[in-house]
Amino acid sequence: MNKKIVIVLVASGVLFLVVAAAVIGWLVVLGKRSPETYVVPGAQIAERHLREIDELGILAEGEEILLFYSDALIDLTEGMYLATDRRLVLYDDEWEQPLLSAPFDSIQDVQAEWDSSFLVDSRLSVSLANGEVWAFPVSSEGGGDRWFYGFLRHRAGLEPEPR
Repeated sequence: MNKKIVIVLVASGVLFLVVAAAVIGWLVVLGKRSPETYVVPGAQIAERHLREIDELGILAEGEEILLFYSDALIDLTEGMYLATDRRLVLYDDEWEQPLLSAPFDSIQDVQAEWDSSFLVDSRLSVSLANGEVWAFPVSSEGGGDRWFYGFLRHRAGLEPEPR
């Protein structure tokens, strides 16, 4: 075999291994920093995410997160949606007003646009007493979208408590 061809093949192989190692390393880091892809019960939220929520000053003293979902890839401020023991909290630093918060008794209706695919989230819309309508994504993974929907409807007094 021609010596130049061997050198090109070896160099190509080395380059491939370097690129593959970099991609795998990036995916490992991404996996460790990324929020879960599903609705998480408050007691199971990663400690690093709780610290970030605390740093943003989102919760009141003694307020407890009951449901949590984030559609962010790495940075929670790109989109997180919480149901606490007191209210619905939506946060997205891309919005004109990044933090939206409403006590459950101000919720007049909750509607859903269901999507069961892995790539596209369902969309919940919340109508408030002041006439505002907020919409936010919720993953269908594990039925999390229906869980969040039912939880909000129950807390808003729109449905009886599930059995």
